[in-house]
Amino acid sequence: LLSYLTKLLMDVRTAPVLRSNIAAILVRLQAPSDCGIHELARILVEQEYTSWILGASLKPNSKKRKRGRNRVCKPIVRDPQSLIDISLAIKGHGLSQNCTGFPVGLQKAFLDLHADCTGGSTLASADKTCLLLAYMERCMCEGQKRCREMFSQLAGMDIFDLLTELLSNISKMQFVVSDVATDFERKLILCRAAMRISDTANRLFGQDGSTRLPVESMCRITNSVAKHILPTSKHPLVMKSSPGLELDALSVLGSIGDAIQLDCPNQILQVIRETFETLLSRTGWPVYTVGITSLQRFGTAVKSQIGRSLLPRCLPSSRFKLFESRVNEKLWRDKQLGSVEKDSVVVAYHISRELEQCCCLRKELGKSIFPTTAEMTVAPGSYVVEMKTQDGR
Repeated sequence: LLSYLTKLLMDVRTAPVLRSNIAAILVRLQAPSDCGIHELARILVEQEYTSWILGASLKPNSKKRKRGRNRVCKPIVRDPQSLIDISLAIKGHGLSQNCTGFPVGLQKAFLDLHADCTGGSTLASADKTCLLLAYMERCMCEGQKRCREMFSQLAGMDIFDLLTELLSNISKMQFVVSDVATDFERKLILCRAAMRISDTANRLFGQDGSTRLPVESMCRITNSVAKHILPTSKHPLVMKSSPGLELDALSVLGSIGDAIQLDCPNQILQVIRETFETLLSRTGWPVYTVGITSLQRFGTAVKSQIGRSLLPRCLPSSRFKLFESRVNEKLWRDKQLGSVEKDSVVVAYHISRELEQCCCLRKELGKSIFPTTAEMTVAPGSYVVEMKTQDGR
């Protein structure tokens, strides 16, 4: 069953909703457990990923048949959400114990990626770059020493040097509404992949003073999301992925505090301030409430000499009361969500509807109030309640 799930994850014919559920299952199964199933899940994910990199996912049919399939693997779907789902499964919780090095095909893929960074042509292979970044995250989960040793053996390069080059290239991308649809989509894919690996690097290595993370590139990418991508809200691709873009940017800002050194240039701090202020000024309550949490994490982690002057300027006036309530550990209620006197069921209904509009990446999940199970994604950790009708169905 695990083998089939890993193959379905990478197969271009898998429906997006099914892919999301498979990715969620594989992420859970790769988490350390007493039964040891996580090791098998990690091995199978690595095998399928390597198979995809080598271009051998689709094997040729028997020679006796008149019609045969091409040996070359078809590219993975370029839908941003599908790539995110696959990337989460690839990142998982680290490498398997049997993974002591990189296969030849994977070595070549990273060498090509390094060459693309040098030549500035990462946009042409955005889908492949996205999944290579996810594999870098998988290696980072093993700790700084091991991931550095593996990449040094791989191609004589440091993983953080490669990360710096990649993020520098992505931060220089210009988002223009008049872009060709495919180019705009590729830029979004790379932007989200860059923010995810930035968040991972900050969480794992931000407190290590010996590792200088590319903070400037991270900040410029999040600022580009807040000031250049999200304002083009009428663009269909932005409408579809805007909640994810906002939350990814806030995750990076919340984790970047540890990585900021005392000698950080003022222009970078100014970019952080502008990005926080822009994202916290957005109207969707799920976004700005997460934004306050992100600001609190940033303020706790950043050096006090920087935080004292920077934090007050990150907060727009419309969010002062919410921030004050958080600091004082008191409950804050938005008037738009209803008051205490209202029926709790009515309030819960309005909250759930607004949360669905802000966080559901697919707007086409059926026209009815309750979509069929074939159209609905059940998020990890959800509770399912079964209610019988009067007819006993």
